Amino acid sequence: MDATQFVKDNIQDILAIDEGVVPTAKLADLGMDEMDIVDLVVAAEDELGIEVGAADEGRLLEGGTVQDAVDIFTKLLQQS
Repeated sequence: MDATQFVKDNIQDILAIDEGVVPTAKLADLGMDEMDIVDLVVAAEDELGIEVGAADEGRLLEGGTVQDAVDIFTKLLQQS
């Protein structure tokens, strides 16, 4: 699974929404709180086999967008 589809699917599952998950959307604006973002990171680590560092997780927690999550997860997938 590629990072783009993973992020979209997981955000939709976490928030129980069908629309609005576009690259420019801020995670907080979609309704994600800190715990939801941590859940997304943990799911990425488990399902994609990556390890998200504190700096990258902080970037998502501090106003990160859908595209930020995709970029971070893609970078880590390429490194693994």
